[in-house]
Amino acid sequence: MTLLDPPSRKYYQLMASLPPMPAHFEVSRLPISGPRLEQRLRLLDERDLATLERMRGRVFWERLRLELPEQQLVRELEALLAEETNAIVREVASSRMDTRTIVAALRRKRLGLGPPPAMGRWVDHIARHWSEPHFGLDHRYPWIPPLERAMAAGDVAEADHIMIGIPWRHFTRLAQQHLFDFEAVVLYVARWAVLNRWVSRDEAAGRQRVEQLFSEAIGEQARLF
Repeated sequence: MTLLDPPSRKYYQLMASLPPMPAHFEVSRLPISGPRLEQRLRLLDERDLATLERMRGRVFWERLRLELPEQQLVRELEALLAEETNAIVREVASSRMDTRTIVAALRRKRLGLGPPPAMGRWVDHIARHWSEPHFGLDHRYPWIPPLERAMAAGDVAEADHIMIGIPWRHFTRLAQQHLFDFEAVVLYVARWAVLNRWVSRDEAAGRQRVEQLFSEAIGEQARLF
């Protein structure tokens, strides 16, 4: 039997102490409370904790202030990508930026405007395929058509539900490849943040989040559907 080295043992102990994530994000309660999760995360060393905090502070809903302009949020994500070397942390940040880029593009197109300003890895592709349905990205991101329909119908609740599901599915797929390493911890915390967003949602806050994401990315004031 091969003994785990100290770093691996630390991650194994941490992940083994955490309750499993649910199969779906539409839950009524969190698998572990915020304070209890923070307590468990103290098993990490200072370097890992610092990496985790940088990611949480720039990516996840519970750490972001709603009044921050969209472009500032994008700059925060860009700063994280510039300084971070961990592939999973970078993917978490990149995927959030991609979603913001696509949503901004959908919003601009619906208003008869041009492509969004440069942000994210899809901005050039979107500009080249601006006249195509869903910018030719629906094969890669199947959530684009239903989100576009929800936006057109003014269904803020459905749009919010779709946008919560986007990171949940992506992080869940990534987590299948990581069980007892730092990346597993990152993806557990990422999915916990999505669940927390769902459990703590309310209609007014959800409307503000969705309208802000739809409108501030293109440099205009939020407008009701």
